[in-house]
Amino acid sequence: MGGRDSACPDPVRRLGCADGHRRGPGRRLRRRSARRRHHQPDEAHGVTTGIRHRRLRRKRDHGCGGSSRRDSDSRGARDRPRARLRPRRTGHRGTRPAGEAVMTIHLAACAYALPEASEDAASVLSRERVRVEAALGAVTPGLRRRVEANLGIARVRVCAAGEQPYYLARRAAIEALDKAGIPAGRVDLLIDYSTLPGSGTEYVPMTHRLATDLGLEASLNVNLKFSGCAAFHLAVKLAASLMRADDQLRVALLVAADTPPLGSRSLMPITVQGDAGSAVVLSSDDSVSPEIVSTAVLTLGG
Repeated sequence: MGGRDSACPDPVRRLGCADGHRRGPGRRLRRRSARRRHHQPDEAHGVTTGIRHRRLRRKRDHGCGGSSRRDSDSRGARDRPRARLRPRRTGHRGTRPAGEAVMTIHLAACAYALPEASEDAASVLSRERVRVEAALGAVTPGLRRRVEANLGIARVRVCAAGEQPYYLARRAAIEALDKAGIPAGRVDLLIDYSTLPGSGTEYVPMTHRLATDLGLEASLNVNLKFSGCAAFHLAVKLAASLMRADDQLRVALLVAADTPPLGSRSLMPITVQGDAGSAVVLSSDDSVSPEIVSTAVLTLGG
């Protein structure tokens, strides 16, 4: 800050221009007017003052154009630049192109397997009397009398000691594939939709074990356990969605192995639960079997 400006009492003149920029040595200082410092409109040129104002005047003085806003507004609408209009999109992302056929899913075959042993339903209700009383105590007396008189279940199938429900599902899967006439090697999608949690090893998903036992070399294995009473519908909906999304998934095998946990066979006022295994084969190459048009799942309550 030496030189002629070192003794100047005005800090703005010592440091540089009014907007705080330090001036170089030997340059002449010039204060900005209040109008230019606050970027107020300039009536002569129709633009805001400041840096843009100086550039516009410099272009005009050198013959480089820079017409004012007043001149641009006086031009006709035909000379004004028009906004580019984007083509209007129809439909939404993921919409199937027009004319493309929708893959049809057919119910090729189904099968189930039951254990050889069975148990009397009355003995189950007697053994789980505390659970039964807690369930029937929440209903009206009239409904309780109707349930006890019209349950309609004499015996239920149960797995013997050491027998696993997994073997029931494997038997059902082999039978379903035989009914459909489809070799196990053609299965592309394997879904486990078991509903009841069971106990012990029944908690472990069985798709990988079943794929190994059936000789499935390149199947997509999906576990959908513990989905409640609508587990089969969810499995069908999921299988159909995956098959329509990937055309390499042509055959789906849906399996389940259900057994209630210990002390939970009674499900009053509805039923007494047994053990079973089931399997369903879905195919997109079959044009004879019934077609699955749609699957709807509704949840009531929280």
